[in-house]
Amino acid sequence: MIEIAHPQAAMTVLGDREAPPNGMAGIHIDVPDLDGKDFAPQVGVDGEPVLYGFGRALIPVTPGRHVVEAQKLRGQDGTFALTIRAGEVARIVCERGRFRVEGTPPARRVPPMVRMAPLIVGGVLALTALLLGLVFLLHLTGLPDGLVVALAAVPGTAGLVWFMFRTGQAYDAMFSPTWNQNRSSRSGPAHSPLRLGDDAAVPTPPAGRGAVLLELRFHASAVDADGVEDFDYDGWVAAPTVRIDGRTVVAGWGRCWYPLSPGLHDVELTEPATAKTRVEVTAGGISTLRCQATVIHQGVSTATLAPG
Repeated sequence: MIEIAHPQAAMTVLGDREAPPNGMAGIHIDVPDLDGKDFAPQVGVDGEPVLYGFGRALIPVTPGRHVVEAQKLRGQDGTFALTIRAGEVARIVCERGRFRVEGTPPARRVPPMVRMAPLIVGGVLALTALLLGLVFLLHLTGLPDGLVVALAAVPGTAGLVWFMFRTGQAYDAMFSPTWNQNRSSRSGPAHSPLRLGDDAAVPTPPAGRGAVLLELRFHASAVDADGVEDFDYDGWVAAPTVRIDGRTVVAGWGRCWYPLSPGLHDVELTEPATAKTRVEVTAGGISTLRCQATVIHQGVSTATLAPG
């Protein structure tokens, strides 16, 4: 057995120097330990776990489109979609949960705090100006200074709480594995549901139709025999189950794209938890939904579905 084969692996895992069987394709995955400080990732193909640890291995697959994904302690990392023909071997590298084709440089990403800088600076300046203006107006009323400060503190505190909440939301969205710098990019039209890689452009809806882009994320933990929640749970979290208008559709952690007719559509998550919403799709438009699931092994999982 290959040393880094996942203990739950149902797919065949071969050594990195082996070849896929006749008529099959292969995905060669290299998971390097860059600095000896990272947690060993779990890597899966098409929602099934295959590797757990650092090293190299070959995963035989049927020819066609496949999605490779990484899960880390308590959550998911990156996803990578690829199409392979019979006899081909796709060689990819997983570094800190991010995938790239072997021989290509790592994707350059602007750090989240750098992208957040305009929001933080603008918010602080706006809040400061609001408070100074409020204090000045209250001072003109002739009220005692102590009362002026107390009255200004009420809306000031509310504004600060709101600002911190919005900043946290923005940071969470930018730091999310599903955030990518090609979010606004569009590729050619697609006619069937697709799982998209992290940095893949979003397909253009077919003529006369729109689409829903569903971003699925999770945080995982577990409940031990004593009923205490274990936040260091690192078991594989199975792919979610999604229904649109009552029909089960292809889904997985990361980004999923669904072409739909214009009108209202019901989007429902049924596993690992339940959540439901209704979204309006317009011809040529793409409606984005975000799903955040809290997965508790041997406990009660929860999820939310909201516009992205």
